[in-house]
Amino acid sequence: LSHSAHRSRTHVEAELAWMRELSAAGFKVPAPQRSLRGNFVETLVADGEFSAVAFSLLQGREIGPDDWRPPLFQQWGRLVGRLHRQSVTNPPAHRRPAWFESDFLNIERYIPNSEQVVKEKARGIIARLRANVPDSSCYGLIHGDVYQENLRLRPDGELELYDFDNCEYGWLISDVAVSLYASLWRVRDYAQRPQFAREFLAAFLDGYESDHHLPASELARLGEFLRLRDVLIYTVACKQLDRANLTPLQARLMEEHRQRISSGTLIVEI
Repeated sequence: LSHSAHRSRTHVEAELAWMRELSAAGFKVPAPQRSLRGNFVETLVADGEFSAVAFSLLQGREIGPDDWRPPLFQQWGRLVGRLHRQSVTNPPAHRRPAWFESDFLNIERYIPNSEQVVKEKARGIIARLRANVPDSSCYGLIHGDVYQENLRLRPDGELELYDFDNCEYGWLISDVAVSLYASLWRVRDYAQRPQFAREFLAAFLDGYESDHHLPASELARLGEFLRLRDVLIYTVACKQLDRANLTPLQARLMEEHRQRISSGTLIVEI
């Protein structure tokens, strides 16, 4: 169920259309199901409008600690590379938003005016990235949230990808940055993050390059997209959390994000 304030019916239909295309191309994604009336999307009226959709059951299992090794990272990278090759060679003309149109980057609305340094730095990151002219070989429809919690390991050993709700037109390198950024959540000892990041990227990019190539100039921009992810996560937290009633963990993580954005530092040096 998706409220119209979050996603329009048009955007939901575009998400499902891309998933159907990916499924037809052999990707392991949940298959959108038709309703009894033959529609992929039904509109429900309740406190506004909701788009209701249904999918086939996921076949895989959660990624566990024993799976968390370079072979998984390589397979993960291969999946993302294959997804990007599909997006670039068969450009889907679906009405999904561009990355900078995401409400999750609506810093003016959600980040308090009392945090002017954060807002100024966030504006700068977004402006620098928007100043880059999209290159069709490095830009296209991307998943936007391709991280471990949206992956499942199938019985046949393949990775299953789901939760396409954030798919958008953006830079391919952004999906790489999101994968690295989220993988760091499992590295609780911050001192170990640089070494883990190097090992993760080595395996991930080895798999990625087996299906798609990103030029060195794009890989060099990885840090800027890690900064963009900090901005997005912080903006979402400001939107969704009650700042007066944060848990100790939420308060600590928000402060870490705020400090990194303000100082321009990276979540990990790469």
